Amino acid sequence: IGLVPFSNYVNVGPANKFESWVNAPGGAWGGCVGSRPAPDTLIDGSVSVPFPGLNPSGCPTPLVELSNSATDLKNGISAMNPSGWTYVGEGVMWGLRVLSAGAPFTDGVAFGSLPATTNHQKFLLVLTDGDNTRAPNLPGSSSHNKNDQSLADANTRAACQEARDAGVVVYSIVFGTSVSATGQAVMTDCAGDPKRYYTAANAAALQSAFTEILSQLVTLRLSS
Repeated sequence: IGLVPFSNYVNVGPANKFESWVNAPGGAWGGCVGSRPAPDTLIDGSVSVPFPGLNPSGCPTPLVELSNSATDLKNGISAMNPSGWTYVGEGVMWGLRVLSAGAPFTDGVAFGSLPATTNHQKFLLVLTDGDNTRAPNLPGSSSHNKNDQSLADANTRAACQEARDAGVVVYSIVFGTSVSATGQAVMTDCAGDPKRYYTAANAAALQSAFTEILSQLVTLRLSS
């Protein structure tokens, strides 16, 4: 299981500063990256164009790569803090990059790499408590300071489609009561099936949604 906190940025971890797929700024860097210019904005696996390293305010906590450690995952969840704006699309793309076998993170099992007698699936659960409020300035700057909800919504739908096209089963949850009808439509489309879309007005409802999704994951894994 992996964890990708997102605001209008994603934090890939400052330890990756000298990786070839990051163009980190000089001096201190907290791990935040912006989006790459088109046509590489919504692509997984291609690292010929590095991700722009940024030092913004409101950077989320670092993502957790795929792990079998419940402690690492719980620590990552506990460290999360609400800050910054919202751009769901890039959160989805980094979720896919964590799940996939291709760079920049290569811990995922490649589709078709297990014996033919073994079925396996990848799942992506996308959770937001707000509408998209920021999108990258494309083409050119990737500073995520463009207040273009229509672009952000289109990119979010495209990112979710990219994940589903890769064979990932996507679930989406809208948490709280601040997401507009437009935002809810985006998240419904993200899942690709209304049966995999959930709303949770409070913590109890969120726990119920997670429990129901878990039961479906177990059923899917046993029956596929």
